[in-house]
Amino acid sequence: MLKKSLTSDEIIEFPLFTKWEDNLLDIIVIFTALIALVYTWLHCHIYKMNFNKSLATKLFIIYGVFFVVATVVAVK
Repeated sequence: MLKKSLTSDEIIEFPLFTKWEDNLLDIIVIFTALIALVYTWLHCHIYKMNFNKSLATKLFIIYGVFFVVATVVAVK
C-alpha cells in the first residue's frame, strides 16, 4: 500500500481508525504487539538485558489476555 500511495496520484482510503468497529480485531493486534515490544524494551533497560522468568511470565500474561480478548471479539 505504501508503494501504491507513493506512485499513484489518486487518494487511497485507509479506514482503519475511522470504522473502528469493523477493524477492532486489527486494532487489538496492533496495540498488543506495541505493548509487548515496549514492555520488553523497558525490561531490557531496567534489568540490563537479563531475560528471566519475570519477563517470560509477564509476556505470557499479555499474550494470554490477548488470545482471550481476540477470541471474544472474533466470536461476537
